[in-house]
Amino acid sequence: DGKKVAVLKRNGNSTYAVLENSVSFTDIDASWAKADIELLANKLLVNGYNDGSFNPAGNITRAEFVTLLARGLGFEQNAADASFSDVTADDWYAGYLQPIVDAGIVNGFEDGTFRANNNITRQDAVVMLTRAVEFLNLRGDVTAEQADSALANFSDNGQIASYAQEAVGVTTSLDIIHGNTDGTFNPTGTANRAEAVKMLENLLLKANFLSI
Repeated sequence: DGKKVAVLKRNGNSTYAVLENSVSFTDIDASWAKADIELLANKLLVNGYNDGSFNPAGNITRAEFVTLLARGLGFEQNAADASFSDVTADDWYAGYLQPIVDAGIVNGFEDGTFRANNNITRQDAVVMLTRAVEFLNLRGDVTAEQADSALANFSDNGQIASYAQEAVGVTTSLDIIHGNTDGTFNPTGTANRAEAVKMLENLLLKANFLSI
């Protein structure tokens, strides 16, 4: 049937197998992330749309980013209520959100909401990635001083929220995220679908969960 099995590692040194297809999309040929999108799509970690497109420059919501992260980390779905006032067990993403919450990767907002349909900002995506780094014990020897030094390389570092500053420095030091070609990080800008794929790919490569 043209399918094969790809074996990916997951937390705890176990493995899980997923069917792997030869997947591409109608609108990614000009995207800088074409190879990255195809790689994760072929491992069934990311999906496109019914019309065959991927929309790489489109925004990604908080629910979509959490789902992408949970799939990449190999978390099993758990449809229990994630204890956010605006999330129910029937929401399409709830099964992926619960294990991410249990792992300490997502906390939500001070008012008890998750705000699933909000587009995720670059700094909030990086905070989640850094918590995943800590959960997977990937930080290694990156010190707070090294994180500060990496953070200082962004010309707009003063615009990064205090809760996200170390996260940006850590993930930059680990080569999981990168800034823009103009030297900025654009912390409050919304992450797009191509950027989210690249962030996840870099995290999985760092964790040795993915081979390319």
